[in-house]
Amino acid sequence: MSSYAIIEACGKQMWIEEDKFYDFDKLPFSKGDNFILSDVLLVKSNNSIDIGHPYLDQYSVSLTVLRHFYGPKIRVYKMLQRKKHVKHLAIGQN
Repeated sequence: MSSYAIIEACGKQMWIEEDKFYDFDKLPFSKGDNFILSDVLLVKSNNSIDIGHPYLDQYSVSLTVLRHFYGPKIRVYKMLQRKKHVKHLAIGQN
């Protein structure tokens, strides 16, 4: 583990390394798209550490979308006993 970065994406801070795979939530990109994240909070390379206040302007991270993890939509029905009242909840994505 010689170099890594801490970035902010999708409302979370993530520790990332080169040539690894990471899961991000709901990015508006298609499969195969390349994009750049410029919200880099910390970079460690070799023996030096750069810390941003809050971000480092001179660093950015280039990423590629490999696939999406869309699952089936789950429908939940709750019915109150003897009241004839039904609550419909939809969880997940199409």
